[in-house]
Amino acid sequence: MHRFLCTLLLAAFALGQAQAETRFLAAFDDVPLAPGLSERADAAFAFASGEGRIAETSAAGQGGEAAVRAWYAEALPALGWARQNPSEDDLTFVRGRERLTLAFATGPDGALTVRFRLVARPASLALD
Repeated sequence: MHRFLCTLLLAAFALGQAQAETRFLAAFDDVPLAPGLSERADAAFAFASGEGRIAETSAAGQGGEAAVRAWYAEALPALGWARQNPSEDDLTFVRGRERLTLAFATGPDGALTVRFRLVARPASLALD
């Protein structure tokens, strides 16, 4: 149900986008994948314990960093994520007990890599 609502919200947001199909990260099934990026299957990592969950993955593509940043800055709030610390280099969003951080790097060949890190804490523990 949650994924359906996310898809519905993102579809409404992306009506003007050339991309007809919304794709989501396999590692975080409710975080969309920006147009022009492909998730790196070999980069996924997840760890869960009684203190919460940490998951990471990355995606790469030839899209410009500024365009991808702007896409996530607009798309994620539509899915319930609130942006934190807008002056930092990384994009950081919080939704309930979850913190999502996007880090950007451009290689010498011009390829953009976006690293996604999700930290989820149980209600008994505060987010760091």
